[in-house]
Amino acid sequence: MHFYTVFYWLPNYLHSYLGVSSQDAHGTNLIGLTVLAISIFCTGYATRRINASRLLFTGIIGLLASSYPLFSVLQSGAYLSLLFVQSAFAVMEGLIFGTIFIVLAGLFEENWKALGMTIGFTVPTAIFGGTAPVVCTYLIKWLDILAAPALYLTAMGLLAAPVAYYLAFRAGNQRPMPEKYRVEVVSQRLEPR
Repeated sequence: MHFYTVFYWLPNYLHSYLGVSSQDAHGTNLIGLTVLAISIFCTGYATRRINASRLLFTGIIGLLASSYPLFSVLQSGAYLSLLFVQSAFAVMEGLIFGTIFIVLAGLFEENWKALGMTIGFTVPTAIFGGTAPVVCTYLIKWLDILAAPALYLTAMGLLAAPVAYYLAFRAGNQRPMPEKYRVEVVSQRLEPR
């Protein structure tokens, strides 16, 4: 939902509601998407050393805490502000995209993994992501606040944060490693000759 709001709908928001030139809105969006790609790559690499569910939790908490302040910074319409906000959103979104499939894969047994991941990712994306631009536009009109989309992002973050916390700090440490990945250490006794 956050991706569709920030990287799909935001250029139109900047142009239509804040009067930013279309070239600046789309140019900063392109730079933001580039930062997102780099952030996803770096996050994926970081999962070699850091628990993926904890990175996911960090990304969600970051978006939850900063959505409204970042949308408030957008109101200036200055090019550097637009660039900063989209880059900040991209780094936090990269923490989510770089880990979501690792975390989802760990939630399902081997024989349900493909179906579980497909449904677990596509259904919420279609429902919340697909409707995000419409909901954000409606909220701006209904509340008459230009930063209203941040309220929607915050509300969704409040829904996701407890689940992410559970995965990061409760379930992740209790889940046993699958049998095929276990390595048994065989100790050999050396007999004196």
